[in-house]
Amino acid sequence: WEIAAAEGEKISFTGQSKTQKFESCAPYVVKLTVVDKDGKKVEKRKNLVVTPAPIPETGELSLVWAAKLPGYNAFSSPAVADDGSVYATTQSAVLYKFDANGNEVWNKSLGDKCKATPSIDEDGTVYIGTGTTNGKAAVYAFAADGSEKWKFAGADKFWAPDPSKLSPSVQAAICGIGSENIYFGNTGTAGTVIAVNKQTGARVAWHEVSGGGPAGGCRAGIVVTKSGNLI
Repeated sequence: WEIAAAEGEKISFTGQSKTQKFESCAPYVVKLTVVDKDGKKVEKRKNLVVTPAPIPETGELSLVWAAKLPGYNAFSSPAVADDGSVYATTQSAVLYKFDANGNEVWNKSLGDKCKATPSIDEDGTVYIGTGTTNGKAAVYAFAADGSEKWKFAGADKFWAPDPSKLSPSVQAAICGIGSENIYFGNTGTAGTVIAVNKQTGARVAWHEVSGGGPAGGCRAGIVVTKSGNLI
């Protein structure tokens, strides 16, 4: 017998059976070689994937449901709506909606990398930013049923002293929600804070400092106070 791991680990042994404890979770190739008395050989291979052991329930916590999201998502957190629906994104550029029981309701392609946590309005509208300085920066508004309400995109939509030199990036922007507008930051060149009408998706205002926008742009989420101030 021979067991080989993708990272180069290899184990060989003889006999009819063998109990093997794997030290890491990884794909393995198991090869059985049979040699008869005349020296003739026959080989059989099988792919084996070792997965982590289930996490034991401890204390007062128990697993209700789990969902697998393709792509790396260490930067964003899920958002939960009033009805228990859960919205989540990964850097695979997909927005997922799950119901309160963990069943996938729908998913929407965002076109480019996303590191942001979705923002949910009182009417169930979900706002999410995506895209780096590669020209694909956009902010989407989706209704609770998954239909796209509007998309804010294009360098001409983002403010800059010279729009031809603007490379907006909103992949990590978390939208702050006001009574009439949403607010998000641009971390690309000539970073800005932008206000967009919630109903139309049209830009209604922006913020600049010394003619060039906040130093380094605005990377994280924006908080809207009860008095309408932005933090």
